[in-house]
Amino acid sequence: QGAKFLTPEAIAASGDPRSSEVTAKVLGFITDESEYAIINPDLATRAIQTWGGQQAGTGVGELARMTMQFKSFPIAMISRHWRRMLEGDRGIDGAPKLANKAAYAAALFITTTALGAVAFQSKQVVQGKDPVDMTTPKFWARAAAQGGGLGFMGDLVLGDTTDDRSPLDSLSRITMGPTFGSAADLWELTKGNIDELRAGKDTHAGAEALRFSRSHLPYINLWYGRTALDHLVLHGLQENLSPGYLQRQRSRHQKDWGGDYWWEPGADFDDMRAPDMGAAIGE
Repeated sequence: QGAKFLTPEAIAASGDPRSSEVTAKVLGFITDESEYAIINPDLATRAIQTWGGQQAGTGVGELARMTMQFKSFPIAMISRHWRRMLEGDRGIDGAPKLANKAAYAAALFITTTALGAVAFQSKQVVQGKDPVDMTTPKFWARAAAQGGGLGFMGDLVLGDTTDDRSPLDSLSRITMGPTFGSAADLWELTKGNIDELRAGKDTHAGAEALRFSRSHLPYINLWYGRTALDHLVLHGLQENLSPGYLQRQRSRHQKDWGGDYWWEPGADFDDMRAPDMGAAIGE
C-alpha cells in the first residue's frame, strides 16, 4: 500500500520503545538542516571565534571576542557549507563525487551572489541612490561579497574599500573587527588631523568628528529612517562643518559606480524623484 511517512509525534505515540531515540534523531536532523538554510553559529564556529574556547573576562578571551566580532556568519558559512561541499557526496545520484561537489559549489555561489545583488541594490535605493549598473564585473564582485557565499575571504578580497573611510580603518574592520576599526578611525581623527594642520592642509575635522559620532550612536543608522535623517539634519551639519562635503560625496559615488541620486544629498523633500530603475541595466 506504499510507505508511510510518520511525523515525530506519530512515532512517539506508537508505543515503540525506540520511539524516543527515533524522534530525537529526526528532530536533530531537521534542526541541523534548518541551520544550513538559515546560517547559525555551530560549536566549531564558536570555538574558532573564541580562539579555542578562551574564557570570557580574561585578557585573551576578550581580545578574541573583539577581534572575531561579527565574523560568525562567514566562519559558519565555511564550517558548514564549505565543509559539506568539500567532504560530502550529496547531489545527483550516480554522479561522481567531484561533479556533485562542483554542482553544490555552483549552486551556492550563484544563489548567494544573486541574493547579494538584491541586497546591495536595495541598500543603494534606501540611501537615496539610483540602482547601480549590473552589467559591470565590479558590481558582481561586490554582490558576491555582499552575499557571503565566499565567507571571510570574500569580505577581505572583494569588500568595497572605496567608501567614506580611511584605508587603515577599512582594513582594520575587515581583519581585526570593528573595535580596532573604531580605534583606527579615532587615530585618524586626532593624529591625522593634527598632521594635516601642521602641514597647512584643510583638516575637515568637524565633518570627520560628526561621522565618527554618527557611527557610534544608537538608532542613527536604522535603514528605514537613515536617509530622512540625513536630509533633515546631518547633511546640513556636514556641509557647514566641511564646505564641499556633499559635492565630494556625489563625486565619489559617480567615480566609484557611475550612478546618480534619486534624492540628492542636501536636497529637501520637494526635490526628490522616483529611483531610475533603468540604471540597473545600464540605460
